[in-house]
Amino acid sequence: MNDEELELARAEAMKADRCFSKGRLRDEFRMKPKPGVEPVSFYKNGYGGQFGVYRIADCQPMRRRGCSPASQKQIRAQSILSVKARMRSNLAKASVMAQRWVALEPLVLDTETTGLGERDQVIELAVTDIRGAVLLCTRLRPTVEIDPQAMGVHGITETELSNEPTWTQVAPALARLLSGRHLVIFNSSFDSRMLRQTASAFGDQLSWWQEQNCLWGNRRIRKKSYAKLTVFS
Repeated sequence: MNDEELELARAEAMKADRCFSKGRLRDEFRMKPKPGVEPVSFYKNGYGGQFGVYRIADCQPMRRRGCSPASQKQIRAQSILSVKARMRSNLAKASVMAQRWVALEPLVLDTETTGLGERDQVIELAVTDIRGAVLLCTRLRPTVEIDPQAMGVHGITETELSNEPTWTQVAPALARLLSGRHLVIFNSSFDSRMLRQTASAFGDQLSWWQEQNCLWGNRRIRKKSYAKLTVFS
């Protein structure tokens, strides 16, 4: 109730000379017994104990709870806790990871394939630097058919690939480009498998493709799986 309603309720209770327990005085009227006032009567509760009741006329309003301004020490402590919470968040961890990746000047690789199976191959390959500059972008002519579902995703047809280079023509340039560089791949296990399968189809052992342990592994943010960092030497 608002202040006006509270004052009216108090006045009506005093006019009727009503008595209440401390709990009702506090909860209904925001009042408490004045210092030294004794209960006018006692009642038993359901647990075998007893409680006193007081004439509301012998009670006084409770002081409003004020919010004192926070001290400089409290403000500083709150700021520190806020910063620590942000640092523990997934987004902050990902930011740290990204900063470390950027410092390594990595390249970014992506592919399109004929499908997802054990015989499928890469049909489009692109490599950029971290600023988005395209260093290599080429399509490849595979030795297997393109799965219709894969075609529905990337829109590349077999007819469009009929005059494109094969893996053996592209591999040397790719090897030179990636040699000694750090490489970011959205799904390194899949793209690595596809590159190996493509190379194998052309009798290439892909000895230069030496994938080492990921420095950070996969990190999930907002339900999206971020890239793995893969090192090539």
